[in-house]
Amino acid sequence: MELRGRKLLLESIVHPAVFGLETRIMEEFRQSHPDAVAVFDAALLIESGAYTRMDKVVVVWCSPETQMQRLTGPKGLDPAEAGRRIAAQMPLAEKLVCDEALFERIVREAFGARRKILRNALPLAPQDYAALGIDPKLRPENLAPADYVRIAKRVSIADA
Repeated sequence: MELRGRKLLLESIVHPAVFGLETRIMEEFRQSHPDAVAVFDAALLIESGAYTRMDKVVVVWCSPETQMQRLTGPKGLDPAEAGRRIAAQMPLAEKLVCDEALFERIVREAFGARRKILRNALPLAPQDYAALGIDPKLRPENLAPADYVRIAKRVSIADA
């Protein structure tokens, strides 16, 4: 069985058990601390689909250079293995689309600008609008929610 198949098999065994434990712990936590906030720091939160059970998702990330330094630092992996592990991960741009804070920031910027046309409100270059097929002279209220998702993804790619 190739590496991808072994990884999927392992995840199919581990994830249901982890999700069941998470559900049980969170239910106990809610009962004993009804006003508390729980924070999950989970490497595969988005890849596994577990983010859909969260009230809010914030993606914390670093540059590819920092990622490589962390993996290859003292007593770390050799650069080739570190590169393979990074390449096997979900692309950062796909994870950032799940970041509600980024999406909220884009929508707030669009509607909060004094001159309410997109090109004056959002951090996109003319070629970004063209690639998205969005007229930069439109007003924020003329866009569909799906357009804002696409814009957030474009911004996340530029930030990544």
